[in-house]
Amino acid sequence: MEFTEEQIAKIVKYASISYDPEKICKILGFNEEEFVIDFHNDDSQLSYHYDRGQLIAKVEIDLKNLQNAKEGDLFAQQVLKNDTRDRKLANYKKKQNLDTEKKNYNQLQAMVEKGDVQNLPER
Repeated sequence: MEFTEEQIAKIVKYASISYDPEKICKILGFNEEEFVIDFHNDDSQLSYHYDRGQLIAKVEIDLKNLQNAKEGDLFAQQVLKNDTRDRKLANYKKKQNLDTEKKNYNQLQAMVEKGDVQNLPER
């Protein structure tokens, strides 16, 4: 699907408040079936702008929380501490997964280069 700049701005805005694709579709007046299919396509413009809207809202909230924490809000400080810990853990897990995938890829590459294709894993 193709969207105008105005429609993209609205998609981003409605995504920032977590409206589901069916609601956004009705507001913007698109064919629901086509819109929902496009929404679930990770490579689509719609999916990108929806994710972007949610991310922008999260960043705005996090920045406001950071400001409140700096001003002495104890609850904001605790939320910031927990969010930081959670992000660090998620980043560590992603790095571990990438390291494992790289190791597996290198092992497969070595097997192929040796011509040892009979012992390749199924998948």
